[in-house]
Amino acid sequence: FFIQNCLSFKPIGVLIFQSQTFIDLLKDMLPLLKSVLLNPVFVVIVLGSITDSLIISAFAAWLPKMVESQFGVSSSVAAYITGGVTVPGAAGGIIVSGLIV
Repeated sequence: FFIQNCLSFKPIGVLIFQSQTFIDLLKDMLPLLKSVLLNPVFVVIVLGSITDSLIISAFAAWLPKMVESQFGVSSSVAAYITGGVTVPGAAGGIIVSGLIV
């Protein structure tokens, strides 16, 4: 009985999208997009995630070289120091932001 029901399963979403034209989909999508973009919590979380990604990628690219030149350590030691600061800092930021949200 279970296998017979699984074999005759037809996804509902496929039938809905096949009967609509692209223009109808856009007309349905625009009010949904407006409601998502006007949600302040969503917008702030997205902007925070973008900022976090930019800062972490900048740290990963340039901070080891800066530590190497400022403190006169080898590149491997500078990379270890950078990783030791960046990884716990990012993990702490994720945890704190999860508690705030």
